[in-house]
Amino acid sequence: MSADLRLWRPEDFEDTHEDCGAQPGEFCRPGCPSGYTLAMHQQAIKEREERTRA
Repeated sequence: MSADLRLWRPEDFEDTHEDCGAQPGEFCRPGCPSGYTLAMHQQAIKEREERTRA
């Protein structure tokens, strides 16, 4: 990963999500057909932790 990259911040976005109405900087709401949900984020963290232990 490049050192020049930074995590996004809510102020980087101005519009609510078109599909589920999530506000800028929020995870998509459950059932959103195209978004990134908290459950997906938690699963990614778990998988990353498992890879680093191996």
